[in-house]
Amino acid sequence: MSDPANPTAHSAPPRIDLEKVLSAIGSERRWFILRELAKGEALPVIEIARRLGATPAGTSKHFAVLFDSGIVRRTYGGLYEIDPRFRVPGQSAIDVGHAYLRFD
Repeated sequence: MSDPANPTAHSAPPRIDLEKVLSAIGSERRWFILRELAKGEALPVIEIARRLGATPAGTSKHFAVLFDSGIVRRTYGGLYEIDPRFRVPGQSAIDVGHAYLRFD
């Protein structure tokens, strides 16, 4: 549960498959994608591909792995973002229940 007196406190995220998460973050390109999304803006695949210097098709495959891990979700309009259940308010980080991943 969130604590208004402590803005960094947040409710515990749902637990997800740690093996899938570790596999998903084990790629340098997927780590880059998460770092970009952790900045807080939902982005289309084509923009992440541009920032990566990669093709949209190749980047889509990385998004599929991140989506399957449960960390990333697709929003209305085809944008991708870190699932809000895993975001840490005010930080460039995610909390997957088993691990706290900082991107700064």
